[in-house]
Amino acid sequence: MRRPLHPFRRRLWLAAGILIVVLGAEVGARGVAPYLPPPARYGDAATAVKVAQLDRGEASNRCTPVVVVGNSMARDAIDPTIVSGELPGSPATYNAALDAANPALLRRWLSDEVLPRARPRLVVAAVSSLDLNGASKAGTAALTAYNGAPATAAGTIGRLGSWFDSRSVFMQHRRTLADATIWAPTLEHLRTGTPTAAPDEDRLATVIGPDGAGRSRRRSSYVPQNSAVRAFVQQQLLNDFTIDATTTESLIDLVQSIQAHDDTAVVLVALPVTDEFIGLHPRGAADFDEYLAVMRRVATATSVPFVDLHAGALPAHFADTHHLNGVGATALSTALAARLRDPGVALTEANVTCRGR
Repeated sequence: MRRPLHPFRRRLWLAAGILIVVLGAEVGARGVAPYLPPPARYGDAATAVKVAQLDRGEASNRCTPVVVVGNSMARDAIDPTIVSGELPGSPATYNAALDAANPALLRRWLSDEVLPRARPRLVVAAVSSLDLNGASKAGTAALTAYNGAPATAAGTIGRLGSWFDSRSVFMQHRRTLADATIWAPTLEHLRTGTPTAAPDEDRLATVIGPDGAGRSRRRSSYVPQNSAVRAFVQQQLLNDFTIDATTTESLIDLVQSIQAHDDTAVVLVALPVTDEFIGLHPRGAADFDEYLAVMRRVATATSVPFVDLHAGALPAHFADTHHLNGVGATALSTALAARLRDPGVALTEANVTCRGR
């Protein structure tokens, strides 16, 4: 009669079996990965593209002394090529703005992804009134997606998962492998021996340029009283508009976190919007004036310059109520660079030279 295994040996055999299964899954995933769709590791495709662009810059030891952040308004409004050409020494500029990014999202995005890769001397933080709206549905959804994405998950468990995700091909593709719809095209790729095209920073070429700037609205023209745009602004951006202590502290935390990274300088910027956009706030101009007042108070509290560019743009400069088109982006980027040379900001060739890597 065979003697039963000792409990310790039973656990040892079980652990060995689990290890064999895990290693087998990893080996199998590595073998089939070239024929699978690219894993969705970030909250959206634009974020993934910008990480790829930043990685390529870091890998080539490219110097990026000036970084722009904000939401899609900043992405479309600030052209890094123009800003660089107008600043002393023409320092390279990268537009790291993300769609619907509020200060809480930018805090994580900059600290975890952008600053370690780009190592800028200056961060231009363009913050809009909708970014300070703690009730914004679009801002909340963007932050939730960012905090829940495999590569950027928040919390201790999330960070542990991100660590495994960055090192295990099986973990990266686990959601893809569970999707039955991908197996037919994957098997076809395997049969023909043709790998899936690798993701790179050019796959959103009509949306994001190689320097991170937005491209999709450059040819658009502002159509006042567009019902679809008005509904989106009121229901997703400015819904239940309120600027409270939490959102104000979030902006202060963003600025201070940037300053704490190698003493990086910060400039707060208010971008232009149409009168129609201002009127879509629940209290109209009163809400927008409160936003500008908060921006000034935060700039004073954190000892950073505040560049107010909200006035002066023409209707022909806009693609919609709050995004600039190509003409507007050219005018705004030129004006921003000029303001960055003001005595209160005093950017010089010396203080925007590259940091050593």
